[in-house]
Amino acid sequence: MNDGLHTYKFQLFGHVQGVGMRFSIKMRARKTGLVGAVKNCLDGSVEGIIQGTKIQTEAFFSWLKEKAPGRIDRVLKEKMPSSQSFQTFTIEH
Repeated sequence: MNDGLHTYKFQLFGHVQGVGMRFSIKMRARKTGLVGAVKNCLDGSVEGIIQGTKIQTEAFFSWLKEKAPGRIDRVLKEKMPSSQSFQTFTIEH
C-alpha cells in the first residue's frame, strides 16, 4: 500500500441534491488532482469516495465546509484502505 495515497468514503446530508453538488464535487476533485466517484442516494444524501494525497484530501474537505453549493448539515467521512485504484473522478448514476 502506498502511504502517500489517502482514500475516504464520504456522505453529505442536508440540501445536497438538485443544487449541482455532484458536478461541483467532480470539478473540485479534478482541479485538485483527486480521483474517485460521487453519486446521489435515495435518502436525499450524496455519497462518494475520493483518493489522493493528504494535502489534496484535506483541501477537498475544507472546500466542502466552506464553498460547496447547497447546504451541508453533516459530513460523514471514513478513511478506507487504498486498495481500489481510480483513474479519474466520475459521477455515478
